[in-house]
Amino acid sequence: MMSAFLPNLRGVLAHRLRSTGHSQSAIASMLGVTQAAVSQMLKKSQKSYQAALAGIGLTGEEIGLLINLLEEDLKSDPVRASTTLYAFWRRLLSEGRLCEFHRSLRPQLATCEMCIAPSGPLADNTERVAVLKALEECVSTIERSGIVSALMPQVSMNLVYSLAKPKSISDVAGIPGRIVKTSGRVTAVGRPTFGGSQHLASVLLVVNARDPRIRAAINIRNDGLVKSIARSSGYTYAIAQHTVEPISEASIIESVANAFPSGAEQPILIFHEGGMGYEPATYIFGYSPQDVTKTVLEIGRKYLAGYSQT
Repeated sequence: MMSAFLPNLRGVLAHRLRSTGHSQSAIASMLGVTQAAVSQMLKKSQKSYQAALAGIGLTGEEIGLLINLLEEDLKSDPVRASTTLYAFWRRLLSEGRLCEFHRSLRPQLATCEMCIAPSGPLADNTERVAVLKALEECVSTIERSGIVSALMPQVSMNLVYSLAKPKSISDVAGIPGRIVKTSGRVTAVGRPTFGGSQHLASVLLVVNARDPRIRAAINIRNDGLVKSIARSSGYTYAIAQHTVEPISEASIIESVANAFPSGAEQPILIFHEGGMGYEPATYIFGYSPQDVTKTVLEIGRKYLAGYSQT
């Protein structure tokens, strides 16, 4: 990562940021390097950095996606940029995408599967392994569907699934780096991991405390067509009402929990109308990730049909 991936990624990012009008000093601050280092990066062509990343094992589409996400995150939330970067890196590792390049540098690693095979305490915890497997299968279904991108909110999407008796965010698996829209479809930046989501996991925890059957959730856009589909499809739904101002993440979580209908059968949709600095969102809850994935696909098909008629 330090010798091949990160330097070339910084090079592509430096060129991207320069092309969008950022000064060398601003780029240096955003990338955490000196201005002299940025000057050296810009002397080398962007294509050479991209070719080096391709040589490691990344596709052109992946490079473009990662650069777009990091550029967006660096401008708004550097901490989120780090989450995005490491989620993407860990996905490459866990899928074995970097093995060939790594073995070309270190032939003695010919039989190594350290990054691919589960290890440590997780490998012996059957419940956690089952949660991650179920979540990964559902994410793959969403990625392959080709219809979920229409429901993507501006803040991107996540899918979470908890243990049977979750006590904290570390008991809720999610997608680090989020699920994003690219080239008309959706893709997960990282692979499912426990603690991989903060906001949606926190929402799920408070809902699960009210109804332990609810162990999965996903967020999609909130607009008039989604509401119309919820009503016409017979889904149980409610609108979250704020009791405090100004709006905050904590107040969003509280209002969603207060709106959750006790004893209702899934799927359950909670519409949050957003506020200053917060995009409206629809939270879909279910007993399992398969349940919420099924609901999202149903809404996606109806949304595309309704959208094409308007």
